[in-house]
Amino acid sequence: MVPVVFVVTIQIRSMDNRGSQGSASGPAAEPGPSGGSAPLNARGSAADSSLPPLIDAATARSPYDPAVADRAVQFPGSLFDGRFWQLGFAFLSFLLTSLAQVLLPDKSLDEQQRLRARAVAVRQLLEDLGPTFIKLGQFLSVRGDLLPEEFAQELSLLQDRVPPFKVEQVKETIRLDLGGMPLEIFAEFDAEPI
Repeated sequence: MVPVVFVVTIQIRSMDNRGSQGSASGPAAEPGPSGGSAPLNARGSAADSSLPPLIDAATARSPYDPAVADRAVQFPGSLFDGRFWQLGFAFLSFLLTSLAQVLLPDKSLDEQQRLRARAVAVRQLLEDLGPTFIKLGQFLSVRGDLLPEEFAQELSLLQDRVPPFKVEQVKETIRLDLGGMPLEIFAEFDAEPI
């Protein structure tokens, strides 16, 4: 749910009209059995002609359709979307906590400590909301002219202290978006986040 950097070395593949895979970078093609050159796979060895093409219609995501997207965000459709409820719950939880802090302030804390507690709550909200909101927090953390210092310091934790998410989620996203497993598409895929 939270972005993590994975080291990936990209090897570009091209598809000719016949659907065979070729490598636009990397080692040259090896001679095939008929004297021609056989296309190479991501590891630089001759590709097996029995393998499916790089992007398989059965595993790749469908193309973007504005009408489908519009129906998904209209009122009845949004009620069945898990992300809608995740965002709603995170915002509601944040609003109730903030309201409680304003209406029933902790008398043992001074004003700066209360401001710091609000900054921590905002950072946690952005982490709960996911990668897009974390990126927004990272942007805001370097804008000291827009936010109080306590908020900028707290949001700066989003620069390098974001909890990682599972590598299986990364692999599945790559499979759905690019049509193959990471090691089939990239020359190298390091599962350890940096």
